[in-house]
Order: sequence, then C-alpha cells, then structure tokens
Amino acid sequence: MNKMFVEQTATPKLRKRAWKALVKELGIVDALRFVMVTEPGDGDSVKEYRKMWEGKSIDEIYEVICRAKKQ
Repeated sequence: MNKMFVEQTATPKLRKRAWKALVKELGIVDALRFVMVTEPGDGDSVKEYRKMWEGKSIDEIYEVICRAKKQ
C-alpha cells in the first residue's frame, strides 16, 4: 500500500482510536509488534520477496521459515 495513501486516509483521530483498540485487545507489547510489522515501508516488498525466493520450491521456502522460527 502506498505510504502517502495511508497517511492521507488515516486521520489522527482514526489512528488514535485504532491504537487504543490494539492496546486494549493485544496489550502494549503485542500492539507495538503488530504496528512494527504492518507499517508501510519503502520499496516494493513483493519484488524483494520474489527475488529472495527465486528458484526455490515451496518446500524449500517452508524449511527455511521453520528453521528461522526455531532460532
């Protein structure tokens, strides 16, 4: 999603309500974790992931993810 679009459509009031809802439901730590992984970043993540996993089978990707989760 385009960062400019998010900033233009998510008003300060909406952001405040959303943050309060996240904290109420998840707690402060998990709310922060959620926001950190969902904040729009720079670049094209789809292209980056495609390049990162290029030539790998779904089983290879699964194995890499499982090993990373164990660490």
